[in-house]
Amino acid sequence: MTTSAKASLWNRLAVGKKLAIIPAMFILAIAGILMYTVNTTQQQKDDVFVVNMTARQRMLIHRQFVQALLVAQGFEVPRELPANPGVEIFIDSLKNANYLATRRLASDTIRSLLEGGPILDLFAGTYRQVPPVSRLELRDKLSEHQGALTAYAKVVDELLQAKPTDPDYRAKLQATLAATATTATTARNVNGMYAANLESRMAAMTTWETVVGIVVSVLGAMVSWIIARGIVGPLGGVVDIAQEISQGNLTCAKLNSTSHDEIGQLAGTFNDMLDGLRALAGQTASVTSNLNAAAAEILASTQQQATSTKEQAATIQQITATMDEVRQSGVQIAERAKHVAAAAEATASSSVAGLGTVRESNRSMEAIRQQVEDVAENIVALSEKTQAVSEIIATVNDIAERSNLLALNAAIEAAAAGEQGNRFSVVANEIKNLADQAKESTFQVRTILGDIQKRINQSVMLTEEAVKRAEIGKQQADTSEQAIRSMASTTQESVQAFQQIIGATGQQQIGFDQVTQGMQDIEQAASQTAAGTVQLEKAVASLNSQSHQLREAVGRYKL
Repeated sequence: MTTSAKASLWNRLAVGKKLAIIPAMFILAIAGILMYTVNTTQQQKDDVFVVNMTARQRMLIHRQFVQALLVAQGFEVPRELPANPGVEIFIDSLKNANYLATRRLASDTIRSLLEGGPILDLFAGTYRQVPPVSRLELRDKLSEHQGALTAYAKVVDELLQAKPTDPDYRAKLQATLAATATTATTARNVNGMYAANLESRMAAMTTWETVVGIVVSVLGAMVSWIIARGIVGPLGGVVDIAQEISQGNLTCAKLNSTSHDEIGQLAGTFNDMLDGLRALAGQTASVTSNLNAAAAEILASTQQQATSTKEQAATIQQITATMDEVRQSGVQIAERAKHVAAAAEATASSSVAGLGTVRESNRSMEAIRQQVEDVAENIVALSEKTQAVSEIIATVNDIAERSNLLALNAAIEAAAAGEQGNRFSVVANEIKNLADQAKESTFQVRTILGDIQKRINQSVMLTEEAVKRAEIGKQQADTSEQAIRSMASTTQESVQAFQQIIGATGQQQIGFDQVTQGMQDIEQAASQTAAGTVQLEKAVASLNSQSHQLREAVGRYKL
């Protein structure tokens, strides 16, 4: 990426992101230092353990010499070690002054340091894994010490094979002491080199952390200075131009900013605002001049319109009063026509009602006449049936006389028969009694039928008289109906004429009302126009005053 591309990318970054770079740098630096410190500390722990193990070699060498010397002097010390002892058994062997366990621990420690592997930690009672040595000089020292341990084991074995009474025992003891010192010296050299390596790594860690802290601090200061310069500089320019604008100077130069962050956007927006203020001030000055001239013309025209409106309102008020008087006269005429029409309509209604009543009476008379005729026909039919009953009664009477004669003959025959005819004589007596009763009943019925016949004859005469009277009443009702119909027709024509008069008067009244309402609306509109003209006159005067104030306000800006 080129320098210009990097600068463009930096200019496009937001201020918040730029400000976030500083804490991000410190956070990353602190995280890196922390990770490096943790890793180095862990390595130092391993290095300290290795240094301790190399320092332990000298102790193991001297301990092996002492243990071997005790064995050579005849002390009871274990001289054997299990093939694969566990950790606890191995540690017990060391505590029991078993020189073989001590030799094996020293040999295994050096081999693990060279090739990598487990080393027994006597204090923890566990094995600890160590990596193989990487530095060549350390490997050489460890190899040298390993060779010294091998030679030292041979010298110790030769000492153990001799007896204190042997002539060469003293020489072997001195050789063992010399080998012990040589082996201890190689162990001290290994320990010293490991300690020096640990010190150099600690110094390197301290140096690296110091350098990283200084570099991060310098970079943070530089970035802070760059960000502050990119923010404070444009903001200072904005403040200067804002002060110029507040004093009315719109001729100041625009801000020059190449940044695209919030500060650059603020500068661009401020430049646009300055252009807008310049254009607005110029337009306002031009409009103010035109507004003053227009306000003066509107004021003169408004005053003339107010005078004309007042005269027009007075004229309309007079016309309205005249139309109101004409409307009231029309209302009185319409009311009187309504009263007359109402009376005529009431008369017509009464005529129609009377005509209906006469018609109902005529129909009632006709129905009465018809009912009387029906009654007469029923009475005649009843008289005929009564005559038939009389003939039946005559027949029954004849039968009763014959029955009586038959009973008399039967009684005679029964008397002639003697005792055998007694029963027949009883039957003949009963027949005679029945014949007498039938005769008496026919006599009573004939009497009743005679009375009924008289009453029927009287009813027939009364019915004929009623029919004649009903006919006369019907004729009189027809005459009344014709008279009432003629009167109703005349009244109806009068009602229609009055209704036409009322309709015409109503139409005229509606016209008057509409004209009056129109004049009132015109009067109200004229009043509103007059009031509006007054308000317009005040508004124009206020507008004229405000236009002068606006000109004074715009005049303070330099264009």
